Amino acid sequence: MALLASASGGPALAAPAEAAQTLPRVTTTVNRLQQRSADVSQQVTMLDAEQLAERQVRSVDDLVSQVPGASVVRLFEGVHDYNYRGLNTPLFEGSSPLTVLVDGVPLSNRYAIMLDPDDIERVEVLRGPGSTLYGHNSIGGVLNVQTRAFAAKPALRLGGGLGSHGERRLQLALQSGAQGPLRMKLHAQTLRYAGEIASAEGVNEDRKEQHYLNLGLQWQLDALTRLRLDAFAGQEDSGYGRIERVTLAGLNKAEVARQTGFDVRSDALARQQRAALRLDRQLPLGRLSAHASLRHAPMRALFECDYGAGAMSVYCTQNADQDGEDLGLQWAQEEGAQRWLLGLSWSRQRESNHDVGYYMGKPGASLPLGKAEGRREGRDQALFGQWLLRQGDWDWSLGLRGQRAEREVDIVNTVLADPASGSLAQLAYAGRQTFTAWLPRSGVNLRLGPTQNVYASYNQGYLPGGFNHFQMSNVLADASFGPQRNHVLEAGYKLQTGELALNATAYWMKIADIQSMVMLPGARFLAGNLSGAHSKGLELDGQWTPGPEGWQLDGRLAYTQARYDAGALYQGRDVGGLRIERTPDFSASLGLGYGLAAPTWAGGGRLSARLEANALGKRAVDPSNTAILSASHWFNARLALENRRWGLELGLRNLTDATVVAGAINLSNMPGIAPGTYGRQLMAGRELSLRLNFALEG
Repeated sequence: MALLASASGGPALAAPAEAAQTLPRVTTTVNRLQQRSADVSQQVTMLDAEQLAERQVRSVDDLVSQVPGASVVRLFEGVHDYNYRGLNTPLFEGSSPLTVLVDGVPLSNRYAIMLDPDDIERVEVLRGPGSTLYGHNSIGGVLNVQTRAFAAKPALRLGGGLGSHGERRLQLALQSGAQGPLRMKLHAQTLRYAGEIASAEGVNEDRKEQHYLNLGLQWQLDALTRLRLDAFAGQEDSGYGRIERVTLAGLNKAEVARQTGFDVRSDALARQQRAALRLDRQLPLGRLSAHASLRHAPMRALFECDYGAGAMSVYCTQNADQDGEDLGLQWAQEEGAQRWLLGLSWSRQRESNHDVGYYMGKPGASLPLGKAEGRREGRDQALFGQWLLRQGDWDWSLGLRGQRAEREVDIVNTVLADPASGSLAQLAYAGRQTFTAWLPRSGVNLRLGPTQNVYASYNQGYLPGGFNHFQMSNVLADASFGPQRNHVLEAGYKLQTGELALNATAYWMKIADIQSMVMLPGARFLAGNLSGAHSKGLELDGQWTPGPEGWQLDGRLAYTQARYDAGALYQGRDVGGLRIERTPDFSASLGLGYGLAAPTWAGGGRLSARLEANALGKRAVDPSNTAILSASHWFNARLALENRRWGLELGLRNLTDATVVAGAINLSNMPGIAPGTYGRQLMAGRELSLRLNFALEG
C-alpha cells in the first residue's frame, strides 16, 4: 500500500486562524492534511491513552471493536480479519476493509498483527473509504495508531490476569526516564490459555499462547540529532497440534479420523521479530529520518522540509519480509483560504512459496491439503491530489487518484486429490493482469456554530483484481478475480463541547463486482466476483464527561443492512436479497463510569469505576445464509485508583463468561466432512486482571 507521509510526523499545515470558540481544537492527520476533526467531511473517531485504558484495549482487534459498525472476524486462529459496513476480506485473499497503520506505516500481515498496548498514545480512525488518499487497501477506512514517546520520568507497571479456560497473563512495562542523554523502555507480556472452538461435534479445547518483548533505547546525541533503537519480538501460537484434542477450524480430530481415517494437524505458529536503528537529524533544509533494519524491519528514509507556505516529504521504504519497495513524494501548500496536496507513489511486492498449513493424511504420513510453490508479484503506480477551500462557515474538498495495478503469478499447487488413497495432484497456472482506475472523492462541511457541524460526502473504495495462490484448479480463470469498487454517499452531524461529544452518520454504499471465494467439494477454493451488493446504515457514538469527578457516559451504536443484489450467484444459486456474510445487523456498546477524589489514606488522586455492556447482532456464515449466528452480549468492568506516585487497576472482561462467536466457516466441502458442519471460533472467556503502576521518582 502506498503511503506518502507518516501520520505522526509528515508535513502538516496549520489550520487557518478562527474566531474564538468553545469547540475543542482536536486535530487529525489521518486525512493527510492537518485539519480539525470536526471539519473533516467524514467521521473521525479519536481515542487517547486514557480512554483506551478505561475500555481495556489490549490488541488491534480491541481497537477495531471501538469503531461503530466494525467487528472482528476470526475464521482461523492467527488470521485477523475485520468486517466494516458489509465489507469483508475474502477467505485467504484480499485486503482488510480497514487499513491499520502504526505511526503511518501499514501493518499488512493479517496473519500476525501483534501490538504492544502499553505503547499506544492515540488512535485516529477515518471512517469511510480512504482509497483516494491511501490506495486500494483502504476501502472501508483507515486506523492509525500513534505510539508513545519515551517518558521523561521513570515508571514501572506490573500486571497479571487469571481467566476461565486456564488463562494466565503476565505484563511488565518499565520506563527509565531521562538518564542524561539516554532513555529506555522495556515492555513484555506472556499469555497462555486453553480456549475453546465449538463445532457440530461439540466444544473442544484449543490451547493458545502469545508472548512479546518490546525494547526501546533513545540517545540524544546533540540538540539536532537523536538516535533510537527499537526491537520487537513476538510469537502467537494458536495451539493446533499442541494437545491431543486437535481441531481443524472447529472439527474434532477424533471425528475426522472416524469419518476419513486420516490424521489432521495444522502449523499455526506466527512469529514477528523486528529491530531497527532510527536516526533523526534536523538539517538546514528540513528533517531527515532514516531507519536501518537490523532484523526484519523495513529500511526507510524520510525527508521533510518546509518551503514558504508549502511542505514536502519524500520517502523510500524497502521491506525485506515482503520483498518489496515503496517510493513516494508529497507536496502540501497553503494559500489563504485554500490548501492543496499533490502526491505520487510507486510500489512493488513479491511473494514466493506459501504453504496453506493444513495437512491431511494417513497417521504418520501427513500429506498436504494445499501447498503453493512459485511466485506472485504486484506493482502499483499512483498519482493523487486533494484540494480544500474554506469560505466562511463552509468547507469544500475535492480529491482524485489515478492508479495502475499489475498482478503477475506463476504457481504450482500440490493438493490432496483423493482422500481415500492419499494421492496428490499438481496444478500449475501462470498469468498477468493489469487494472487502472480513477478514484474521486468530494465533501462539503458546514459549521452551524462554534460547537456544531454537518457534512455530506461522496467517496470511492477500490480493490484491484488478482490471483488466488491457494487455487486448486488448472484453469487460470478459476484462479483470477476482477476488481471491486464501492461507492459511498454519507451525511453526518457532529457536536463537540467541553463536556459533550456526539456524532451521527447515515450512509448508503453500492458494492460493484464484490470479490468472493467459493469452497467447492474437495476443498477446491475458487476466486471470483459476485455481481454486486449494497449496504446502508446508521452510526451513533458519543461521550458525556462533565468533569474528572461525577458520572460519565459513553456509547456507540451501529445498525447495518447489507444485502446481495439480485442476480448475484454463489455456487450456482441466486443469493439476491440475502445477508452479506459475517456482517452483524447491529453492534452496540454503553459505558457508565463514576469518578471521585480518592481518600487521603490512599495518597489522594482519583478513584474511578466503569461498567460496560456490549452487544453484537445476528450474522450469516456464508453468502447462501445456510447458517445464522445468533446475537450475543457481554459485560466488562474496571476499578482504578491513580495518583502522582502509584496506581491500581482492577479489570474484569466478559464477566459473565458469555459464549461469543468471533467467526465461523462452513466446513461442509472439506474432504470427508459431514454436510452442515460449521467451525466456530469463540471469543476469550472471563478474565480478572490486576495492574500496578509506580512512579519511580518525584
